[in-house]
Amino acid sequence: MVLANTRYHHIVPMVNNWTANAILHNFNKDAVINHTFSPIPLTEAASLFSQGFSLFWYSFFTIIGWSLIPTSAIVFVVKEKESLSK
Repeated sequence: MVLANTRYHHIVPMVNNWTANAILHNFNKDAVINHTFSPIPLTEAASLFSQGFSLFWYSFFTIIGWSLIPTSAIVFVVKEKESLSK
């Protein structure tokens, strides 16, 4: 099982590692080549921008969701008023 990020910029080193492990497996069944990715940490400005961007979308979708609840109640009242039913 491979637990890895397979986005485009990670796949080339991963394929190289899988190929190297396949070749090594022909010579020694117990040997394994391991590799890790350690990305460069975000700068403070990039981190703040990412947090702000995420916060904007979370609040946007929360506002849209909460606005649908009273709208559905209002639609029910207006339809009831139009059809003159109680």
